[in-house]
Amino acid sequence: MAEKVLLTGASGFIAGHVLKLLVEAGYFVVGTVRSVEKGEFLKKLYPESFDYVIVQDIAAPNAFEEAFKSNPDIKYVQHTASPFSFNEGNKAQDYLEPAIKGTVSVLKTTKEFGSNVKKVVITSSFAAVIHTNPIDDPNYIYTEKDWNNITLEQSSDDSVLINAYLGSKTFAERAAWEFLEKEKPSFTISTVQLPLVWGPPVNDIGLSTLNTSNSVLLNVLKLPKDTTEFNDHSPHWVDVRDVARAHVVAQTSEELDNERVFIYSGVAGTQLVLDVLREVRPDLRDKLPVGKPGSFDPSKFPKVDSSKSQKALGFEVTPLATTLRDVFAWVDAQN
Repeated sequence: MAEKVLLTGASGFIAGHVLKLLVEAGYFVVGTVRSVEKGEFLKKLYPESFDYVIVQDIAAPNAFEEAFKSNPDIKYVQHTASPFSFNEGNKAQDYLEPAIKGTVSVLKTTKEFGSNVKKVVITSSFAAVIHTNPIDDPNYIYTEKDWNNITLEQSSDDSVLINAYLGSKTFAERAAWEFLEKEKPSFTISTVQLPLVWGPPVNDIGLSTLNTSNSVLLNVLKLPKDTTEFNDHSPHWVDVRDVARAHVVAQTSEELDNERVFIYSGVAGTQLVLDVLREVRPDLRDKLPVGKPGSFDPSKFPKVDSSKSQKALGFEVTPLATTLRDVFAWVDAQN
């Protein structure tokens, strides 16, 4: 009988790829979604290997209780659900509370009702790693030991929503490690840190609902043709398919038990994206600014040493050319 995995936020961008890999690996996946429509869409994709539970608010008390009560044989948990979109009218607590409470809720519920669970994998972010002040020090090398130094007060400032996002990831992950230390559950955890995530969606995401990171990538098509200067801020990136692989490898890797997992490809500022895109998609050249070809300098940005995680994960990351080609092929298919 196939082992069961609980996948929170199953209709999300990253979760869609995690779901695909889990099904291909022979698991049965129980996904949490916010609506019947989302659940039925995924169930049609994987009719023999997927079922769903409605969780409209991941921050609600006992949000994940029903998932465990109806599936007491769950062996692994992949917690990917967390808010990430900067919309007009949003408040800091729209990011902080759901992220922190959702993480704590899934861990508490797993401990109480998931007696068969071996591992919980939690999607974190480079937002929980990078230093808020100072930032973009080109001489600094980030490793799995680094933590964002943002404060809860800074994170709660409604006038700077990016701080709310940074804080949501930082404090949600810290809450997970604090839970592990204090509650000493029978399961282990792994947290996965990732930068900007690019790659083609595999679920019902369309151009109007595209994830924030991919939207940043597609915005190169909107740049004025005469643009020569680009304001790149920490353009660290990774392919979504590598992110999904990292989640699935971490799920059963004893080497990654109770460890932070860096999955990272490199730095790719706007100029480099344009240079590579003009090579892999020559048909788009007339729509793109030329800028200053070959001028992108990765040494101007902080370094990332992910060698420890990459060795444990055991696979090579996807090159930028492949990611860009596949993203824009997906865009073509939407039109």
